Amino acid sequence: TFLLIVMNGEQTEKKYFSEFKKRADQGSVILKVRKGDPTKVLAKAQEEASLSKVPYDEVWLVFDKDHYQSLSSVVSEAKKLSPKKAKSPSSETETRFEVGWINNSFELWFLLHFKDVGSSPIEQKTCERELQKFLRKKTGNPNFKYEKNGNHYKLLEQHGVEGEAINRANKLLREAKKKRPDAPWEVNPSTRIHELVKKLRKLESK
Repeated sequence: TFLLIVMNGEQTEKKYFSEFKKRADQGSVILKVRKGDPTKVLAKAQEEASLSKVPYDEVWLVFDKDHYQSLSSVVSEAKKLSPKKAKSPSSETETRFEVGWINNSFELWFLLHFKDVGSSPIEQKTCERELQKFLRKKTGNPNFKYEKNGNHYKLLEQHGVEGEAINRANKLLREAKKKRPDAPWEVNPSTRIHELVKKLRKLESK
């Protein structure tokens, strides 16, 4: 499997996914950053996919829902770019485009490693505050401060439970699809990052 991740976060998201890249089979995961709204991330993903000598199996676009209004068009375009069926020989491209959205912030995914967040809207500052509280307790450091450019992968690996985070994210996604079947990404809280993480785990070197 050959996978490209294009994100608009050059601190939190890039550092986190870089750790997966280190653990994956050499060359199987490529990371790119394109700051700006989701349409720019999609454009960058299309450009990178077209320049690659070997077709990517999947291209993932990663961004927070935040205040962007262009997410629906990006999801729609990603579906158009993907073959109707996986590995269809008649498709122009074998590459599937997937949108790894998070509503409201990437910190939601981190927080799910420690707790169920419920179904009420949760903002980034709340997630950061909750994360800091959990990590102060888990690390035994009462002065621990959550920073966006920290090594979150290592902290989550040591103190969080990824399996529980995946289960909680699955639950949120199911609920979001019930509330807004046409646009689950509009529901806060919800995410698809866990689906990308599961794929990355499968690419880890044995």
